[in-house]
Parts: sequence; structure tokens; C-alpha cells
Amino acid sequence: MDRLLIVDDNIELLCLYKKMLSVQGKYDIAGMAGNGRDAVIKYKKLKKKPDLVLMDVNMPELDGISAAREIRRYDRGAKIIFVTAEQVYNSDMPPELSGASILRKPFSRAEFIGAIKQALKKRLDDDKN
Repeated sequence: MDRLLIVDDNIELLCLYKKMLSVQGKYDIAGMAGNGRDAVIKYKKLKKKPDLVLMDVNMPELDGISAAREIRRYDRGAKIIFVTAEQVYNSDMPPELSGASILRKPFSRAEFIGAIKQALKKRLDDDKN
């Protein structure tokens, strides 16, 4: 079962994402965080690292891009999907995050699950190489 860390400052979205993932029966929620600072702390405390981090971009205390950079400094292999309504593109990302996926809000349940499956498949492909 793939483990995910979900990060968003909107509690309703956190609960919605968790529900959509739980219904699939293929995902274990390793943790949830309401801002980038908490995400970094939780990621570092997890004994078994998540297979994927779903990260909002615009959050209080520490934005998603800065949090993702800190997570990647700690774990270079961390896989991250940015889930955002912001106009953020891979070309805007710092080099260490240029390969991260970006899922734009609003999206359908199928797009959400599809993006997660694709990111996890990419992780498996990267692990083979």
C-alpha cells in the first residue's frame, strides 16, 4: 500500500483528499499537515517515509515550494505533487524541484487519482534506474 503525506492549509480539502484516497483502498495516509512548516516536521519524524507528498503551494508559515525544498534537502528521493490553484509551472521551480508534478485546482476525482498513480509509477520507474 502506497503511503502519502497530504499538505494543505484548507482543512476541508485535507479531509476531501483523505476521503478520496481512502475510498480507493490502495493508499495509506502517512500524515496530514496544515502548513509547510508542519509538513517538514512530520516528514522528518516519519519512520517510514511516504511514497508521495501532496503539497499545496500557497500556505501560511512556510509555502509549499519552500517546504518541498526542505524535504528534498532531507530526502533527495522524495516524490512531490504540487496541488495548487496558482499559476505555477515547472520552469518556475528551483532546479531541485523541476521534476515535480503539478495538479491544478479545480480538478476531478479522476484527475486527482490519475495524477497520483502517474507520480507513483514515475517513482517506481526512477527506482529501477
